[in-house]
Amino acid sequence: MNVKLNNWQNFMLNAGFHCMVLGMIGVLALIFISQIACAQKKETVYLLFKDNNPVNCIKIESKSPKRDDTLRVKYEGYMRNHGNISRPSYVICMEKFLLAKGSKIEKINASEINKLNIVDFDYFIKRRFETNKVTKSSVFYKIYFLEKINDNEYMKYEVYWNQSVHNRGI
Repeated sequence: MNVKLNNWQNFMLNAGFHCMVLGMIGVLALIFISQIACAQKKETVYLLFKDNNPVNCIKIESKSPKRDDTLRVKYEGYMRNHGNISRPSYVICMEKFLLAKGSKIEKINASEINKLNIVDFDYFIKRRFETNKVTKSSVFYKIYFLEKINDNEYMKYEVYWNQSVHNRGI
């Protein structure tokens, strides 16, 4: 069955097709831009790690999906180095951090510290609740621990936020 279309019908058919294609391109562009915007929000942070140093901690008393302040209990905890030479692990307020795969320990000068985005552990907790990410390792782009060697040098190494020890952390 051959149907002959007049010029107006051909024009409308082509215009509809082109509008559909442009609409799909627009949707794909919006998805791409939103992905870039979300990725740019993730930041690289640095934490001054000192073994046995006291820190402020927050623990969730309920497994409720609601994350309101009534479920948070503040307590004092400590930074601990629980690992060994081949596989170091770090625990802060019952939160476990592991050395990132392929991470190399670097020495940096104390003068470089001021150029870094240094945060305290409270900031980790705040960002965890704000971002509401499914996994803790997706809250930040990269996490580095800095340990003071002497007045002039620090060790810098990348870690990832692995899990809560005994499921008691945030």
